[in-house]
Amino acid sequence: KMNRKAATILGFLFLGTVELPSFTIAFTTTTSQTTTAPLLISSSRLWQSSTQSSTKYPTVGQQRRDVIIVGSGLAGLSCALYLKTQVDPSRHVTILERQDNSHQTTDSTLASMAAAGMLAPHSERLPKGPLLDLCLTSREMYPDFVELVQGWASAATTKNDNSNEDVNVGFHASGGFLAPAFAGDSVATWAPPQHYDDNDNDESNGKTVNTALWLDETQVRAQEPQLNAQVVGGWWFPQDASVDARKLTQSLYKACIAAGVQILSGPQYEVQAIDIRQGHCHGVYCGDRSKSSSNNNSNNNIYMSCNACLIANGAWMRNLLPVPMEPHKGQSLKFKVPKSLLDGQPLLQRVLFAQDVYIVPKANNNNNGDTDDDDTAQEIIVGATVEAGAFDNHVTPAGLLHILQHALQLVPALAHLPIVETWVGLRPT
Repeated sequence: KMNRKAATILGFLFLGTVELPSFTIAFTTTTSQTTTAPLLISSSRLWQSSTQSSTKYPTVGQQRRDVIIVGSGLAGLSCALYLKTQVDPSRHVTILERQDNSHQTTDSTLASMAAAGMLAPHSERLPKGPLLDLCLTSREMYPDFVELVQGWASAATTKNDNSNEDVNVGFHASGGFLAPAFAGDSVATWAPPQHYDDNDNDESNGKTVNTALWLDETQVRAQEPQLNAQVVGGWWFPQDASVDARKLTQSLYKACIAAGVQILSGPQYEVQAIDIRQGHCHGVYCGDRSKSSSNNNSNNNIYMSCNACLIANGAWMRNLLPVPMEPHKGQSLKFKVPKSLLDGQPLLQRVLFAQDVYIVPKANNNNNGDTDDDDTAQEIIVGATVEAGAFDNHVTPAGLLHILQHALQLVPALAHLPIVETWVGLRPT
């Protein structure tokens, strides 16, 4: 059972993770299982064994952890911070992450590090229903969430004498999103469902807030002059917002450390199985999967006991739980807008969410945490392909061609900008 605040805080975690909100965590504190034999969950298989026991595995520390969270993406980090700062600071919370933290900004395929950071239930044109209601409530909570994260992250940098380190997560809630339309495409033919604005009321005066406004070709070009001349209009979603997903992930990591969350990362902390006995989670089995499979023994494995386990490892969830989760590969790229262009003015003012591509302008900051490039007026993220079913982290010519074709059709001025980065993320779907 969850109260409204607990339920909605789970919702906003995912808006910042991937473009299409998807619930990617599962509680495993209790099950309907009543057997007295240990139940081991691994690789989407369930089995009981009277011989499988945690006593065969080395243990880490003598302290029993209250909660173990598998995965250090936005979902896992946000839940950990919430548990430590909003629920019970005395709880011992441990995050286990198979990827070394030093690589998460360079070669990560985590959706959290690859996402464009759109908080856009209206631009997604979600149908009315519980999911839309949850996403709208979540978006409303985001300013408070950002304040919480930046506050704790600032405490971490001050404690470590890194007071100049940037903890701003790049939250941008003004200007809204624009969905440009070409004649006959899905944007042009879409219309808001009846009573679409019913749950977006201004409590100060009781009036309904317009959440989707159609702009004609003159109005849409007044908002974004660089749009293709063939754009016939577009839907403006003034309440949708965005965040820098990489900066949010990095600030969440700092915030969790400051709040007292233990974070263990590296191949040796990859969770291979969950130990469930008598309907309760008793711990997890960790180890380097490649070494374990090659040596065919448990010498490389460790066992960690806990009172509860939260699975938040995204597209890899089906390795631990029998759920129909699969990765959807998304290829993206980033342009740099030099200051010499347009006298240093931004090329785009707001996010463009078209039928086949999204284009997300970002303020001048380097997402890898390096020194800002003085020659850069703006960065523009373009994405993303949707390729189902493969744990593939390679950028391909076909993928880049797909997104470039649609991006240049929408904003021809992008054609001569330098491409400074390409990457792949795996969406949990």
